[in-house]
Amino acid sequence: MNILEKAFLRILYSSLTSIIIVLIVLLIKNIFKNKLSPRFIHALWFLVLIRLLMPFVPESNLSLFNLFPQKTINPASYISFNSKYPTCEIDEGKDELNLRLKYKEENDINTSKLSEENPSRPNKQRLFLKEEGYLIGICSYIWLIGILSMCIFICIAALRFNKESNSFVEISNSNIIRILNVCKEKLSLNKKILVYSDSTFEAPFIYGFLNPKIYIPKNILNTVNDQQLLHISLHEMAHYKRKDLFYNLLGIIATIIHWFNPIVWLIMKEMKADREAACDNHVLEILGENESIPYGMTIIKLSQIISNHNHKKILSTSFYENKNQIERRISMIKMFKKGSYKISIISVVLFIVLGATTLTNATSFKDKNKKFELDAPTKRFNSLDRAIDFVDFEFKVPDYIPTGYNFFHINLDENNVIYIDFEKYENNHTSNFSFLVSQDDIIKYLKEQSNVAYEDIESSVKFNTKPMSLSNIEGTNVVIEQTFEWTEDDLKELEKSNTKDIKNVPISETVNKYFAWEDEGIWYALHYYFRTTTLEEEYHLDKLPKKDDVIKIITSLKHTEDIQNDNYIARKSVQDHLCIYDERDLKEAEKIIGFIPKFPLNLPENFVPTSSRTYHSIYEREKDSSTSITTTFHLKDSDNPIPKIEFIQTKNTFYYDNLVEQEPSVISKTIDGTKFYTYEKESKDGLEEATKKQCYVWKQEDIIYTAEFIGNIENKEKIVKSLVDEPMF
Repeated sequence: MNILEKAFLRILYSSLTSIIIVLIVLLIKNIFKNKLSPRFIHALWFLVLIRLLMPFVPESNLSLFNLFPQKTINPASYISFNSKYPTCEIDEGKDELNLRLKYKEENDINTSKLSEENPSRPNKQRLFLKEEGYLIGICSYIWLIGILSMCIFICIAALRFNKESNSFVEISNSNIIRILNVCKEKLSLNKKILVYSDSTFEAPFIYGFLNPKIYIPKNILNTVNDQQLLHISLHEMAHYKRKDLFYNLLGIIATIIHWFNPIVWLIMKEMKADREAACDNHVLEILGENESIPYGMTIIKLSQIISNHNHKKILSTSFYENKNQIERRISMIKMFKKGSYKISIISVVLFIVLGATTLTNATSFKDKNKKFELDAPTKRFNSLDRAIDFVDFEFKVPDYIPTGYNFFHINLDENNVIYIDFEKYENNHTSNFSFLVSQDDIIKYLKEQSNVAYEDIESSVKFNTKPMSLSNIEGTNVVIEQTFEWTEDDLKELEKSNTKDIKNVPISETVNKYFAWEDEGIWYALHYYFRTTTLEEEYHLDKLPKKDDVIKIITSLKHTEDIQNDNYIARKSVQDHLCIYDERDLKEAEKIIGFIPKFPLNLPENFVPTSSRTYHSIYEREKDSSTSITTTFHLKDSDNPIPKIEFIQTKNTFYYDNLVEQEPSVISKTIDGTKFYTYEKESKDGLEEATKKQCYVWKQEDIIYTAEFIGNIENKEKIVKSLVDEPMF
């Protein structure tokens, strides 16, 4: 959806919600009738103007629109969660290389999964699925054409009037000048206001924001007496004093933007009539009750002089409108009482209450008292700045990075140990080294981590340390050798398959080397060497090629505030894989995926979000870049990984458009007016045994949503409906 379509939808929402305020204002006018001052009634219309001209308004629990279903774009409230699951599904208790390999494996699986989709066959339903988008697009262009047409019309009218006004005669009659000065004195105006006259228009009006001028037709100027001229001049100057020219301009802008809404045209007409009545009320407040009858007679006399085809000026306010409005003004003048122009305390309170309830949007979430936060035992960050937000102690990082290496990402594990990973890609080979930071003894930490038991894998560990001095830094060289061997169950399977010859060969062997030292109470370690050899004789080696590089790294440490942070920002492809922990991450995720996502804080059946992240994948056959955000939900206060819900959002429509052909079991159904595709498939999803995964896919505006239910979950359609109704964040 482009900017024009989004703007049109916001204006449409603003236009529709303003109708509710109009009904409230009309209801108040009819209930209280003559008990409210014209000035207050005109002020109520100003609330409508604000709603029309401000589609972006704050949320409030007091908003009247909380009573209506909300499917519009609203800012979200935030709530706090403490997740028992790693946000980015990074293995806990492993060294930094395992973390990196796990991350790479997940990305490869995700890319492979998307690459399996077959776009070769055309989708017969694609045109039908995009009809809604086409309709919005067509309407938005029609709306824009209407705006441009009205702007051109108004500009032409303004230019024509400016050309005509050059021939108008400035009034220099001393008596008229005296009357004007009396009016300015009564209104406490210091602004220079001139009077012009001509025979090309028929009704008095005031025109001009910076240099206002009063225009009075020649036949009226030659007919009225001094008292009537004072009434006319005082009325037009009162418009300037009350800023009615500004309100009139706002009304014109609102009409231009909402030209498609006939209610808006009627609103502006009603508002203009109430503006004239309020101006009459202001004039009579100055003149006093004794002048109400003569003032009313002036209006009647003008109505006799002016024809119904009077010359209307778009940007002006005219003393005369039409016969119906004249009759209404005369009735209000008869009922005028001194002091009625003033607004009472009750009126002020009523105005504030109406403003608070009508000039705010409904709240997106019910709980707005807590800040949104997803906690996880292991966290991953794409920049040093972001990692610092989650570390509660000061530390140093290398200011020197060897040639060819770049910052990859930062991991923060449950022990508050920081892993800063660097990588180099050269000749189709990736090399890595890591820098570790901890408040506690890092050598002890490395030993504990090396002894962590691997599920279903037998391993043996050799942990060796010896003092080492590099440059002027005294530290410890740590060498960890790990051998992963066959389990008893594996050996039994080997016996059955007659592969006894490899039972004494280890599955894999790894060697890790670190240089560790302490500085100002903080422990550091440089992971400068890693080698692994597998059963299939696959060999991988990561090491810093030069000892000089190791020395330069450990001697270049600086506090984070003294570092050029550009060196600690991941490349674009890594940034697209963003783990979300709080509001700041979610705002960054919006930039990555290209739209404002939904972020439910709770779902029916007691499901809450436990992790969320963005992905970037490529449909290789389509050559179509795809970014998405996946939020995982688990049962509240449960440690079990299953059941769970994966909620995926993306702007890429390729999979959706070809879903019928991609998934043999797909079924089309409608739930409360929303069309869904649903299907089942087997998925191991990280489990030993395969489990059923039920998927619901739907489209709202130009966003594709997928809800994947893994495990036994009741009321799936109820949960899906809540996701459909969930507003964007």
